[in-house]
Amino acid sequence: MRAINHHIVTGLTVWALTGNLGYGLVAAAAANLPDWIDRCRHQKEGEEEKTEKRSHRQIGHWFVPWLMVLLLSGAILYRRIVSWDPGHLFGILFHNPDKLPILLNVVVLLGLVALSGLLHIVEDAVCGTVPDYRLRKRRWGKRLFRVNSAKEHTLVCVYSIGLLVLCMALRRGLL
Repeated sequence: MRAINHHIVTGLTVWALTGNLGYGLVAAAAANLPDWIDRCRHQKEGEEEKTEKRSHRQIGHWFVPWLMVLLLSGAILYRRIVSWDPGHLFGILFHNPDKLPILLNVVVLLGLVALSGLLHIVEDAVCGTVPDYRLRKRRWGKRLFRVNSAKEHTLVCVYSIGLLVLCMALRRGLL
């Protein structure tokens, strides 16, 4: 998908899931992080465009690290894990009541970034393939449309309008 479409779909999806526009904006800002990771990992002086295409949808699009960060941040936020002490620094942060709100906000931001990374991977899986859980063995996904095609832009518009209408109807109690 095009970068702008990743921003739109990810931001609207997170806003619809959480009901918080700020969370949607954070997720939209981080929506292209997997592409950025792949680009930075393989960027060298004098590389050609072929190398960039080969390096696209590799390690940055591997869903396992994104899922682990999301699950860990969700577990911390759900259980408010503050009693374990994995080291002196974390012990100070977790046991100091003044630092706890800051730490929980950082965990929320990490969770939002991980969620936006996962959504990016799913979005790329509908217009090509991404690595499966073994990273180098197989890939999964289905090309339903080509990147930057009229079909992509139409589907993004239909999804966005449909999601906005659904959210407005749910918030007004019509559904």
